[in-house]
Amino acid sequence: MGIILQKFDKEIKNEFEITNYTEAISRDFGLSKDYHYDISSIVQIFKKNEILDSVPFSYYRALKRKRSDLKQLGLFEKEKKRLNKLGKENKLPGREKYKIELIELINSEQSKRNKK
Repeated sequence: MGIILQKFDKEIKNEFEITNYTEAISRDFGLSKDYHYDISSIVQIFKKNEILDSVPFSYYRALKRKRSDLKQLGLFEKEKKRLNKLGKENKLPGREKYKIELIELINSEQSKRNKK
């Protein structure tokens, strides 16, 4: 869906202007504006083959939201692979637990770096 929205957005940019584009798409698809933004931005962060059916979108959304912290620490690509491995092995923690794991990973790495 993210790819379709991104392609549509690119194709119409020079042809005509849609007033309240995000609101219209959100309303028509029954999505919150935040969810629409996340769908649109996920396709810029993850390649098509990096998004697995075995991993619910909410996990990618959680990972995307911690992307800048993880990138700063050099951990984003590694965490992306770990998430997909957990999905393939059907070992995903609950979504809220995964969010906590991300926070703990970031805090742990920052703490290690501050001690140096």
